[in-house]
This record gives sequence, structure tokens and C-alpha cells, in this order.
Amino acid sequence: MATIKIEATSTVDTWVRYHGLAIDSELKPSFWSTQQEKIIGTTAPPFTYTTTVNFSEGTHTITYGNSASAGYEWDAKIYVDGKLVASGKVSRDKYLVASVKVEGGKTTPTTPTLTDIQKIAIAVAIAIIVIIMVVIIWKK
Repeated sequence: MATIKIEATSTVDTWVRYHGLAIDSELKPSFWSTQQEKIIGTTAPPFTYTTTVNFSEGTHTITYGNSASAGYEWDAKIYVDGKLVASGKVSRDKYLVASVKVEGGKTTPTTPTLTDIQKIAIAVAIAIIVIIMVVIIWKK
């Protein structure tokens, strides 16, 4: 058994929002109308939700989202068994995702892996930095 806790608040949003949670499944962009079973609350800030899950062995994904519009992001955190496994800004366009691994009954956060596009973006950024440094040195 693992305890999942979601904490979220906002200093820029005072409106009541839908809050959704998906475990090992997709949380759709408008979950509040298309996946009402994923709604875990409707409240203005702050928001806290705790649940217990019986994870099987393997890797599991936890997704938290809310219905806040862009510009009204909430600061959110996901904890599993008291350990912070994810934190970030959340809105209807950007959900918070955590990944945990269960082995031998022990739940641990996993390190997210980079997608190919992210790897390419990092390589391009490094190349640009190197070119800028070469130009600066060359001009001296």
C-alpha cells in the first residue's frame, strides 16, 4: 500500500477549480467533463487530497491536473509515502506527472527519462553555447 498526497495552491487564482487524478491512465485535457470519475475535488486554493493505493510491482504514473486557465497556474506537489516525487506549475494545459517504481513492496520515485526531442534540444543548446564561446574567444 502507498499513500498519495496532492497539495496545490495559487496566489493568482481565487476561483473554484476542478481537480483530477489519474493513476496509470490518461488524464484528458477536459477531464471535468469527459472523465468525471477522475475528479477528486472542486475548490478554490488551497487544495489537499490524500488517498491510499495498492500498487503492483513495477513502474506507475501519477498525474494531477486542474481546470485553471493559463495565467492562473497552481503550484502543486505530489507525495508518495511522505516523499516528494514531483512539483511544478499546473493548469488545464500543463499537468504534473510523477513516476514511482515498486520493488519488493518498496515504493521509490523514478528519474524521468528524456524524450528524443528533449535530447536534441539539449544538444542544440550546447552547440549554440560552444559556437558563442568560440566567437567570443576568436574576437579576442
